[in-house]
Amino acid sequence: MPKRKKPIEGKIVSKAEDKIWNEWYDKLTPQDHDKMLKQLGLDDEDREEFQEELKEEKKEIKKTKKK
Repeated sequence: MPKRKKPIEGKIVSKAEDKIWNEWYDKLTPQDHDKMLKQLGLDDEDREEFQEELKEEKKEIKKTKKK
């Protein structure tokens, strides 16, 4: 099996399908996102945990952007 090239540090490798997925994902409302997580089989506890982790991640991103 061919190996994937290791991305150059600090450089994001994106593909056309990544761009399409990101555009779709950015348009999701919180309710739509929750519905998708339910379809993937996450229960209420898992979805709450996911939302908490997502909030923490967003806080970290904001902190790094301010520097």
